[in-house]
Amino acid sequence: LARAHWPTVALSGVAYAWLVCAQQFKSRPGLAFLSHFKELLLLIAAGAFCSVWDVGVAVVGQVPEGLPEFSLPVRDAADLQLARELLPGALLIALVVFLSSWAGAKKFALKDGYKIGSQNEMLALGLANVAGAFQGAVPTQIGLSRMGIAYGMGVKSQLGANVLVAAVVALGVLCLSPAFAAVPRPVLNAIIVSGAAHLTEFEQARYLWRVVQADSVRYRTDVGVWWVGLVSTLCLGAFEGILVAVGVSLVLIVYQVVNPPITELAYKACNGKWVCRLGHPEARVRKNILVFRIEGPIFYANVERLQEWLRGQ
Repeated sequence: LARAHWPTVALSGVAYAWLVCAQQFKSRPGLAFLSHFKELLLLIAAGAFCSVWDVGVAVVGQVPEGLPEFSLPVRDAADLQLARELLPGALLIALVVFLSSWAGAKKFALKDGYKIGSQNEMLALGLANVAGAFQGAVPTQIGLSRMGIAYGMGVKSQLGANVLVAAVVALGVLCLSPAFAAVPRPVLNAIIVSGAAHLTEFEQARYLWRVVQADSVRYRTDVGVWWVGLVSTLCLGAFEGILVAVGVSLVLIVYQVVNPPITELAYKACNGKWVCRLGHPEARVRKNILVFRIEGPIFYANVERLQEWLRGQ
């Protein structure tokens, strides 16, 4: 606390409070525009404040004007040699970009109930990065925070999430670069935090915790992967956290193949489905009938596991 910069703390708190409160205006006639453009209004007000009063808050600073020029990524033998030296690292970056982008796209697909194709996502990312290479761009990927902001603003299509955003960014860089200099960085952080807040899945974690005592490796491993992903992301960063979680998941997949989860099922009368007995206390077991589900193939390496489980019932 002794090292805290209180004007920055106060500005961050006010910015986040505005973003949260402005969401309430969405359903009120005449005030809906405050909810739809709350981020833009916040940036204008915060930039004007820092332009008039210098309270020591960090700002964006000078932003280069204009769009990058077109140039060939490899122009001579030295560039080709450099590309060869960077190839191993580039492969790792490509893997991280795809994993992080796929995780974000899959998250919103599950949230809204639609399907996405991994091949389409990989092709789109590859073409975008090939085009970006001729402009000196950083690796293109899907950002969870940017997706969260777009989702919160009601973006529903590729036209809004990609084409329109690119056009607005290009227009802003060409015409409004000087105006960005006074925008305070804490306000940008507040916008990112507000946009990404709904991406957390603590309700799913609570559900997994309720069924972690079930006699099923599936739920125990899910809880383990959830905690590994959470802790590694907080300690190492988003990219590293994803890599650690993926590595742990691969190890657990091998373990589950030789020791497949077996779940006892019970009948849920309200929807006519068989569900996990321990995860759904309202479901009922049929008398003298054992219904179970094995989560994986049955072969010589795990058949004894199934026999031992059946003897224990």
